[in-house]
Amino acid sequence: MKQGKVEFLSPKQLKRAIVVLWKAKIPAAIFGGPGCGKTTSVYEIIDDLNKGGDEFKMWPMILSYKGPEDVGGVPYPNQDHTRVRYLLPEDLPFGTEEKGIIFGDEFDRAAPETQNSFLQILLGGNVHGKRISPNAYVVLAMNGTSDIYTTQLSNAAITRVCTLFVSSHSDEFLDSYDEWA
Repeated sequence: MKQGKVEFLSPKQLKRAIVVLWKAKIPAAIFGGPGCGKTTSVYEIIDDLNKGGDEFKMWPMILSYKGPEDVGGVPYPNQDHTRVRYLLPEDLPFGTEEKGIIFGDEFDRAAPETQNSFLQILLGGNVHGKRISPNAYVVLAMNGTSDIYTTQLSNAAITRVCTLFVSSHSDEFLDSYDEWA
């Protein structure tokens, strides 16, 4: 990246960058306007990986309409009512070795409380003592300031991801579009 200038990726470049980051175990945060290929690119990565014979899964969470309990679980008292346990969401890979992507879509549209709950997945893969699959990779997708109703990321989130910018105005976007079409 050049100083003072943001370099935008095409969807094809974005997919390559995410695979490299996955191998390095660095979570990705994709920023780009609506319709520039963020979500499609992540789903295509899973499709491409599954063509190799392994089974990779996608655990999508559209965070703009999730509450913190949808990510971190709903508390309930234990048998003797002295402690709290959590009913964890079924759409996350708890206690498994499954491979795939946990996709936190619309992260910047989620309420701050929901973002904070998701940070436990992003940072440590452990929610209320329950371990997320170590083979699950986290990708966030956001519109950023290019759209309304978005919130700025906290320092806790932004300092723990590699930020990738994708745009339909990137140099390679038309080539990627021609290949797709």
